[in-house]
Amino acid sequence: MDFPISLSNSTKLGDLVEKASLNLIEIKSNWKDEVFSILENKLEKPSVLNSILEFAEKELKAKTVLVEPYISSDWADEYQAWYSRTFHDIPRMAKRLHFFSRVNDNKEYLNPEDLYNLPKEFTQKNPSPYLGYCVVRPLIPTTVAETVLVSPYKDNENGGYVHCLPRFVSHILGHEFKVYGMPFIEQDEVVSVCAEADLWMLARYLNARNFSRRYRPSEMAKKANLLFSVGAPRDGLVVYQMYNALKSMDFNAELTYPGGSDCSDHLRLLYACVKSEIPVIVAVPEHVLTVIGYKYGKAQNNLGINDSFCSYIDAFIVHDDTKGPYQTLKIDKEVKIDEKTKELYNFLTIGGMPVEQCLWVMPDRVFLRESDVRNLVSKYLDYIHHFDYWKKEEALELISCIYLRRGDQFKTDIFPGNSHTRQKKWRSMEIIAYYWQMQLPRYVWIVEFTKKDSIPENTPWERDIIGEMIIDSTAHPKDFINSILAFHLNGKLMAVDDVRLSTQESPYSPLQRTQNNYE
Repeated sequence: MDFPISLSNSTKLGDLVEKASLNLIEIKSNWKDEVFSILENKLEKPSVLNSILEFAEKELKAKTVLVEPYISSDWADEYQAWYSRTFHDIPRMAKRLHFFSRVNDNKEYLNPEDLYNLPKEFTQKNPSPYLGYCVVRPLIPTTVAETVLVSPYKDNENGGYVHCLPRFVSHILGHEFKVYGMPFIEQDEVVSVCAEADLWMLARYLNARNFSRRYRPSEMAKKANLLFSVGAPRDGLVVYQMYNALKSMDFNAELTYPGGSDCSDHLRLLYACVKSEIPVIVAVPEHVLTVIGYKYGKAQNNLGINDSFCSYIDAFIVHDDTKGPYQTLKIDKEVKIDEKTKELYNFLTIGGMPVEQCLWVMPDRVFLRESDVRNLVSKYLDYIHHFDYWKKEEALELISCIYLRRGDQFKTDIFPGNSHTRQKKWRSMEIIAYYWQMQLPRYVWIVEFTKKDSIPENTPWERDIIGEMIIDSTAHPKDFINSILAFHLNGKLMAVDDVRLSTQESPYSPLQRTQNNYE
């Protein structure tokens, strides 16, 4: 039997790379033209792919890009759903681009030998020089399929945070590469437009988090059009179709509308969801975006919030399938007048576009919404001041930060030296030990408290936290007594007794609460 490649002592690894149809390109002058040439792009530079290449070079500091032929399961799904039926012969094989940063202090670019003898930096260094991948459909015009790139906000620099970063794995010549990033895809304007693209991003993220099975692009369109349709796939979807698609996939989907005299509710919602590692699909006029992160400003915004840390949000980080991943869009508010009622409506704006709807997926067994948590916290703080534990006026001096967390992960977060936040230590070992022995539901709402006068002006994200409240996510939204599992503030911990309050007892009975002081 004759093998296509004869191995001998004189065989060069570079020749093997070439025979494997792999192309290594050093990111220097005209490197993007080399990439487009390999992709056989004969039209003008595709805007989204060009944006991704610039992002990899400038934001991620990539030094080498590897282009390989790739059998993409998502492209295969799109091909079977539509492109296999076209008169023009369209290739089944896509291309995948892998991006690498500087290998080490002594080596800037990756070479063919490295693809066979992987440097230890790729397996022992964290973060790894591997920056992620981008799949390109073999179409004209050129469009981007499944893409996963690392976040440019490393170590929370400049107040930028992206929490929605599950792990993905790719393989090159038998080597396994890991990357943590939010999945991105561009609409192809035939099988999918922006709505289906954002549904795919959300579903792919949930699959990577092991919340669901893998859903393909054509499935998004089928499920969205299951109950009613507004036309061909390229005509787009309405938000109700997107909501129904998520419901048909057995997701705990939520849909809200902004507006009214106060536009702060959606800012609070987006902040809480993203901090809870929950991406949110935001509908703006004739388009949708996927919000995956946020960026703090150096001072409070002008949206009129004074009791939540979201008042320091300056911009949201989004995936925009028409522009590229990790786009930073400033926030503001827009006032509209109802021509019939003459009422004023305030809308939160992202990148100058008013937010019309928000669509997201809550984990199973989470019954309380962010708005419910705010209401419970307010009622509970008003309740406990009757026992001299708390002066009611002190609540006005606090600013809160609300997010959802798995109960077991919360116990891991509070391990000394492994905090989920970067703030200074504010829990004693006694309080940490008490939290460890608590029985918690699968998910808990965490409400962190900070004193307003202790928040730095130029770096507010480095605030000092003085306590937190742990809330049962499965509680009744009006049960402000038993929904609170623990309340720690300034070294004092108030925890719920095993004996619950009965309907015959006074709601102000101190016998059903315990107070432990841990100094």
